Amino acid sequence: MHCGDRWLLSILVCTLATATEIEVRTPYGQIQGFQSGSASVFLGIRYAKAPIGDLRLEKPVPVDPWRSPHQATSFGTSCYPEFRRNNFQNFSLSEDCLFLNVFAPQNAPPEGLPAVVFFHGGSFMRGSSTELGVDGILRNFVSRDLVFVTVNYRLSVLGFVTTEDDVLPGNLGFWDQTEALRFVKKVISSFGGNPDDITVGGSSAGATSVSALTLSPHSN
Repeated sequence: MHCGDRWLLSILVCTLATATEIEVRTPYGQIQGFQSGSASVFLGIRYAKAPIGDLRLEKPVPVDPWRSPHQATSFGTSCYPEFRRNNFQNFSLSEDCLFLNVFAPQNAPPEGLPAVVFFHGGSFMRGSSTELGVDGILRNFVSRDLVFVTVNYRLSVLGFVTTEDDVLPGNLGFWDQTEALRFVKKVISSFGGNPDDITVGGSSAGATSVSALTLSPHSN
């Protein structure tokens, strides 16, 4: 191969690599994801401040805007489950786990597409926003012109412990879900979704969460 051929190949490789990158501008700042077929994928978007240190066992605190583009090309860490051996699956675990993922069709109409926010199951003791995988979501939801969002929320002791008084009233996992919905409402139009057409769903404990959120005035 001549030097000129190598130079042309380098240009081609760089072009192909950058073509898969996608960037959107949200009220919080820019977010960089990637293209998968005809879909846009954004993984590991922080929707609340890390619930660690002084924020441990507290209600979620809204995330601050960021100045540098937020890299959203890999899943964020999952929330700690109940401490049983079979709960520690192939997840990267941390207390710093309040992340969500957005999967969206490209070229959405000006009015935006319907959006679905999905909460995973697991008896409020285990589970992760990564469970459905990327391919399954793209095949079953994004292909039907839906913007699909999956959410981590605190689990087990860190998410639902309570002293049944004002010291530790509990239900922090539900508060995480509520904060995630507020965040999604603000940013979903940046991903081609319609903020006035958001459906909330889930499986198992996620479905129970939806019932609880429906009854909560904080979900309005």
